[in-house]
Amino acid sequence: MASVVTFWQLPDEEQRFFDYMESTGEVVAITTLRVYEQSEIAPIPIRQFVANNNSMQLYIGLKTLIVANGIDTFIIKGQTRYGLESMKSNVIGYDRPVFLEGKLAQSNLFYYNSYPDIAKNSMISKDRLFLNWAKKILNWMRRNTPEKVMYNGFPYRATKAVKDAVSQGKIDLCS
Repeated sequence: MASVVTFWQLPDEEQRFFDYMESTGEVVAITTLRVYEQSEIAPIPIRQFVANNNSMQLYIGLKTLIVANGIDTFIIKGQTRYGLESMKSNVIGYDRPVFLEGKLAQSNLFYYNSYPDIAKNSMISKDRLFLNWAKKILNWMRRNTPEKVMYNGFPYRATKAVKDAVSQGKIDLCS
């Protein structure tokens, strides 16, 4: 089962989120892409990852809790590639706040509480320390996106700055 928070925040509000995460421990990031070398999946500090990669999506986690059991091999068009399996790994998926064609894209945080065993007969719970940390991170974002903005007829979480900008017609939203 997955836990998810969908919200809108402005790109310049992201640093506050990073500040909070870093107060919980050494937070690292990993690419969501399928890469040619396993070394490209190595976790690096989140701010360094963001500075070096213009990635809209990434996996985040505590350095002490990320384990290699989630690295899978994929064959794509006859070539071997590697990628992190978010369902198995102690990571949170994060879609960053960015403007796409002048519209603010929706952000998400998600993690899986458990994953199926190899035979897919039962579910394996993730590490309790990871689950506690991940819940804390998503709850922080819920508290910091208390406002509601309408998108496609549904209310979604947003920061006060986003709600004000939408209400004033300064920005448009996209999913």
